[in-house]
Amino acid sequence: QSFVAAIQRELASYYRLIAVLQFQLDVPAGDGNELTLRRMLVWVQQPLVRMKVLAMLIHAVRGKKGGCLASAVDDHRLHGSPSVRALVTEILNSVSEPLFAMISRWMFRGELEDPHKEFFVYADATIPNSHLWQNKYSMRESMLPSFLPLDLAHKILLIGKTINFLRECCEETAWLAALRSMSDEFQEITYEDESKLRSIVGRAETCVNELSVNAIYDRYQYSMHCEALKKYLLLGQGDFAQSLMEELETELSKPEDDLFRHSLASILDSSVRCSNAQYDHPDVLARLDVVLAKPASAGELEDAHQPKKHHLVGWDVFSLGYITTTPINSILTEDIVNDYQHIFRFIWQLKRVEYTLSTSWRHSHNRILEHFPEISRQLHRSHILRHEMSHFVNNLQHYMMFEVIESSWKVLMSDLQTHRQSNRNLNYLIASHRHYLDTIMDKALLGPTCKVPRLLLSKLFELILRFQSS
Repeated sequence: QSFVAAIQRELASYYRLIAVLQFQLDVPAGDGNELTLRRMLVWVQQPLVRMKVLAMLIHAVRGKKGGCLASAVDDHRLHGSPSVRALVTEILNSVSEPLFAMISRWMFRGELEDPHKEFFVYADATIPNSHLWQNKYSMRESMLPSFLPLDLAHKILLIGKTINFLRECCEETAWLAALRSMSDEFQEITYEDESKLRSIVGRAETCVNELSVNAIYDRYQYSMHCEALKKYLLLGQGDFAQSLMEELETELSKPEDDLFRHSLASILDSSVRCSNAQYDHPDVLARLDVVLAKPASAGELEDAHQPKKHHLVGWDVFSLGYITTTPINSILTEDIVNDYQHIFRFIWQLKRVEYTLSTSWRHSHNRILEHFPEISRQLHRSHILRHEMSHFVNNLQHYMMFEVIESSWKVLMSDLQTHRQSNRNLNYLIASHRHYLDTIMDKALLGPTCKVPRLLLSKLFELILRFQSS
């Protein structure tokens, strides 16, 4: 519509020229003011050039709209003729005016009014707020005008997305007052003011990033949730893990079909109350949950965590869960929590083996030796083998808890501190946590490239359990 309005203004100017020429035809001859062919040629020469340029632009934008149409007009701006360049610039100013109005509404109010799909930001109205940050807004590059650099467009997308995240997920309104002065300054910008546009976009980005960082860290205590995941899903809370193992031993030995989630949840609650976990934040404890799912449901490698069994028992399907709500679930996404459960199953299996060996050590064979002294040599060999198994399992557990998890945790804490100080957007926060988990999974032989050694470990754990049961 803005392009059509610009064309109509040019046509109106041309029609006025035609009216003037028509009037000159009625001037009586002989007084020197009559219209001659030479005079008419002089008068219509420049307007005809403008009409040719308009015809060229109309042909170039046929079938196009929005930012794509603006790009087609902008392609003709670098012309050798100053008059042509001025005409194209004038039309481009008219075409880009509604585009910059949409950018302003998106950047400073988070509003997207695009019924004809002409804007370079796309919103999927079917996506719920729980997935707002990851999936709701995206870039429609076909509608990106050529005079707007791609990196700047991505920043504009992130600013509006952050505003919607603050409003819809965090219920924050402080961004309204913080962006008001920048909004007034933005109204004077044209497509030629790239440096000024970059300055305003940069300041707006810093402002909304700071507000989102403060909301996530201060109001919604993101660091507390990270520590909770480390303590409970990575079993860093030693007394809690030991209590949970002891109380679940009998229950998890039952077949999968005989397990009841409410019974396991009751045992989980008892383990919390019997350990120092009871002093943790109530919000953290309320988020702890019991998950019963086959290993493959968490995206684990086939044959890499559990040996093939026709009848699964509780040890094969049990894991802890952590319930995340808006807005924390925008960072601790479902995939991230699933990876935590994947790592939990491996550490839980390792601790089960360690617990089984220590239990069998406590139930020594001294009484057997008193009644059957002739098997003392075999018992001695059994003790040596058990010691070697314990040594291996303890070293592996030490490696997991200190060399893998603790070292990766220090890197994550450093990244979070950098994020807090630099006021970067939430994508950096998500990437840092993703890198943290990927590092743990690679070092723990849980990554996609470690299927063979992980299978060997699984079989070794199974062999140790068979040794204990025999």
